[in-house]
Amino acid sequence: MEHKMEWFSEEEGRITFYEEGKEWISFSVYVISGDEAEWKMNAPEIVDTIQKTGQIPDEIISKVTKSLVESFRLLWEEGFEETILVEQKGTEIWKILNSTKVVKKSYSEYMMHRVFRSGEIVAHNSDNLILTEEEDGFVCENKEKSFFCRLLPYGSALETGRGFYVCEVEVAQEKRNRGTATECLRELFCRLAEPGQVTIYLQVGSYNRPAVHLYEKLGFEVQEELCCYVTAE
Repeated sequence: MEHKMEWFSEEEGRITFYEEGKEWISFSVYVISGDEAEWKMNAPEIVDTIQKTGQIPDEIISKVTKSLVESFRLLWEEGFEETILVEQKGTEIWKILNSTKVVKKSYSEYMMHRVFRSGEIVAHNSDNLILTEEEDGFVCENKEKSFFCRLLPYGSALETGRGFYVCEVEVAQEKRNRGTATECLRELFCRLAEPGQVTIYLQVGSYNRPAVHLYEKLGFEVQEELCCYVTAE
């Protein structure tokens, strides 16, 4: 199969494979850091075939295997020593990836969300956080600098009002397991919901049981599970 790799910006690219001049499969590439990249497989025709027949033909597995091997090689040549292939659990693409011997599941991440309405969550301290606006969102810290997180606007919450993606949640070592994260997040969500309601999204490793328990305690539910694959040994 012929293939082409192109970059649309410093953070986003695409690897496309062609068969008889027609696009057959592609991979969207997202740069995480200087030598790390995440990528996602796109194969609508393959997905359609599997949905119609309920089977994954050996020919498809063979072609996907070749495209995966070549994609890893291309990304390594681009300087990405760590590449993670991401796919939602249970999809047709997920079934294909689990049928190849090129990749293996390394870990999974939960995408969680909750809609907060004004007065629905009570904060014990309503004047402990400092929100600083940045170009792409907000930085949130408590006054003693033991808690930190970022808030990025999240546009898919149009049906429920304002939406934010919470990331980079950090608690100082000496303040962990003392309720600091619970208290600060309660205050943050309470303040964000004051105009009416807000939808909060976040992503957490399924292996991070303390963090998952914290978010579940705050009423978050798992929206989807993202499986992360690396090259098989």
